[in-house]
Amino acid sequence: MREEAYRRLREAIFYGKLRPGERLVEVDICRTFDVGRTPLREALRQLQMEGFLDVTANKGAVVRKISPDEMESIYDVIALLESYAAREATKRLVSIDAGQELVKIQNQLLLSAESSDDFMEWLDKNYEFHQYFVRHSGNDYLRAAAEDARAKIYRGRFAGINSPGDMKAHFSAHEAIIHAVVNGDTERAGDVMWRHVQTVKELVVNFFRKYPNF
Repeated sequence: MREEAYRRLREAIFYGKLRPGERLVEVDICRTFDVGRTPLREALRQLQMEGFLDVTANKGAVVRKISPDEMESIYDVIALLESYAAREATKRLVSIDAGQELVKIQNQLLLSAESSDDFMEWLDKNYEFHQYFVRHSGNDYLRAAAEDARAKIYRGRFAGINSPGDMKAHFSAHEAIIHAVVNGDTERAGDVMWRHVQTVKELVVNFFRKYPNF
C-alpha cells in the first residue's frame, strides 16, 4: 500500500496533476487515490526525502517549487551525467542494434510530436531516449543519480519545447547522437549530448524566469 501510494503520488507530481505550491490535504488525497492514512503518510515522508515535497507544521505537505537557479544547477548535473553515459554506452553498444533501437524511439517521438493529444507520450519517449544511454552505461550508480536528477526537473518536461524551431533542434540533436553511436564515435556522442541538454536547459530556465508561477 505504501509503495502504491508513493508511485501514484509521484506520478501525479511528475505529470503536473499536483502542481508546485499545491497543498496536499490528507483526507482529500486518501479519497482521490483510495489509500489509507498510514501508507499515505509513509509515502509523503519518502517524497519529502526525495525533494518533491516541503512539509511544515503549519501547512503540512506542499508540492515543492524549484527555482530557476536550482533548475539550472540540476540541468548542469544532468548534462555531465548523460554526456558521460553517452560516451560509456557507445563503447558497449553493438552499433547496428543500438542504431535500430534508437531510431525506433526517435520515430515514436516524431509520431507523438505530430499529435496534439499525445504530449505525455512524447515526454515519455523523450525520457526513454535519454535513459537508453544511462541504462547501457554499465554503471548502476550513474543510473540512479541520472534518474534522480531527471525526476527533480519534472516541471521542465512541460517547458523544454516552446516552438516548432525548438522541436526541430531537439530532433536534430537526437539524430546527431544516433549517428555518433552508429559510427562508434564516443567523444562526439558525449559532446552532442552535453550540448543538447545545455540547450534544453536554456529554454527551460528562460521559460521559468519569464513565467515563475507556471
